[in-house]
Amino acid sequence: MVEDIKLGSPFTWTLQSPKESGKNVDEFYAFIDDQLGMFEENVHISGTVIYISEGSAVIQVSEMTPSLFPFTLFYNEVKNRFYDFKLEDVDPYQKYFCLDVASMVSMFFYYETEGFLANAEFDSDGNLDYYEQPDEDGGIGFDGEDDSFVPDQINIHLPAEEIESYENLGAFCNTENTLDDDGNLIPRGDACSVVRAETWFNTRDCAILTAWRGGKSRKTNDDNNRKLQRRLRELGYGVTKITGWFAEKDKEVARENSFLTVNLNEEDSFRSNIYELSELYEQDSFLYKKAGRDIPAVLVHTNDDTGKGTEELAGRLRIGNMEADIYSQIKAGRITFE
Repeated sequence: MVEDIKLGSPFTWTLQSPKESGKNVDEFYAFIDDQLGMFEENVHISGTVIYISEGSAVIQVSEMTPSLFPFTLFYNEVKNRFYDFKLEDVDPYQKYFCLDVASMVSMFFYYETEGFLANAEFDSDGNLDYYEQPDEDGGIGFDGEDDSFVPDQINIHLPAEEIESYENLGAFCNTENTLDDDGNLIPRGDACSVVRAETWFNTRDCAILTAWRGGKSRKTNDDNNRKLQRRLRELGYGVTKITGWFAEKDKEVARENSFLTVNLNEEDSFRSNIYELSELYEQDSFLYKKAGRDIPAVLVHTNDDTGKGTEELAGRLRIGNMEADIYSQIKAGRITFE
């Protein structure tokens, strides 16, 4: 098996490959059985060997079984783990696979939105020592707060047009269906939770954008955001206010009010419409994610200074990463793309 790992050579990996290496890989198969359940037939990852370093190899994936997506990485994830790994032309949707050459064990396993929870560790004889399991709490945290919390009682009587000014109180997060027949506010504790956001990102095309711009007054930015929100709703998109921390080109990370926008009707024009609005409000870029759990988000640049019309890999969805410098806050939860 080891002889097959050569730069530029085609390569196919299956769940049975580690067994053929002659190494003790029981921990790996215990992990696979726990995470993926029953072994499927004919599961594989095929591609071309593009990098080898210190017993590790990176395969550029050309074809794979969808169920093996958790074993794959995107470019920035590989680059962050192999510092001399560089490509000139980067396709933000290209997948890569990393493995230990001697044991044929996948080096990384990405569990849902929680991050890289598995790393292969080996003993002095080259046998697999352990394949790290997720923490008991799964790695998802909301800084001590329960994201599904709904207040026991809320008694607020407001006309519909006044609700918007209270949207960030945490009791509810949008103005859709928030009043009962008597005009009372209906608390929607999960209206814009990270759990619902995760579902949207995986089932619908989504974007995060704002009309805020550095150098403009707070009043101008707020007015522009109201116009942007109104236009997004006129287009029939789902709109949720979020708080983002993001850096404009050559500037430090700063807070800005943004919108998580969902293509509810699955319109083909969604991305182009968002692009036009981002350009209209002089934004450097907006975050765009196609529907699908195995598809990363990209930053679409809409400013000449950032490479207008180009895309840059943002990464895959992660929830609860409290160490990220750039993130979006939805209630007590954080979402990032890394």
